[in-house]
Amino acid sequence: RPGAPALTAAYGLIAFMAVVRFLQLGGLGATMTFFNVYMDSELGVSTATIGLIAASARLLAVPAVLLGPALGRRIGYGTTAVLTTVVAFASMLPIALTGSVAGAGAGYIVLLTSFSIRYQAFYVYLMAHTPDRLRAMMTGVNEMAAGLSVAFISLVGGYIIVQYGYTAAFLVGATMTLAGGLVFYGFVRRHPG
Repeated sequence: RPGAPALTAAYGLIAFMAVVRFLQLGGLGATMTFFNVYMDSELGVSTATIGLIAASARLLAVPAVLLGPALGRRIGYGTTAVLTTVVAFASMLPIALTGSVAGAGAGYIVLLTSFSIRYQAFYVYLMAHTPDRLRAMMTGVNEMAAGLSVAFISLVGGYIIVQYGYTAAFLVGATMTLAGGLVFYGFVRRHPG
C-alpha cells in the first residue's frame, strides 16, 4: 500500500524487538530459575515460606494486571512497558544485594507484578507498530527470543553462580533487563504512538 513501511523495515522491526525482548527477559529468567534455590541454599528459607512468597507474587500480580490497560491508556503502552521494566530492574536489586528474606521476597513479588504489567503493555504497543500480516511472525519471533533469553541466563547463570555467587547471577540478569528497557525507551521516544 502507498505509505506502508517497506518489507525490509518490518523485518528489521521484528529483529530489533526480538533483541529487546531477549534483553528484557534476562532478569525474570535469572530470578525464575534461581530464586527458590537461592532462598533455600543461601538464606536457609523453608520450602513452605518459599512457596508462600511465590504464591503471593502470583496472586498480587492479578489485580496489577487488571490495572495495566488503564495505565497504558493513561500514559501510553510504550511508556508503561518502559516504566515497568525499570521497576523490574529495581526490584531485582534487593534480591541480589540485601541477603535478607524480606528484601528478596519483596523484590520477587514486585518483579513478577511489574513483568505481568510490562508483558501486556509491550505487546499492545508492539502490535500497534507491526503490519497486520506480520503480527503472527512478530509474536512467534518474540516468544522465541524470550525462551532463548531464559535458556541463556539459566545456562550462563549456573556457571556464574559457581564462580561468583548468586549476587553476580542476579545482577547480570538485572543488567540485561535494564539494557532491554533502555533500548526500548529509545525506540518509544522515536515512535510514541
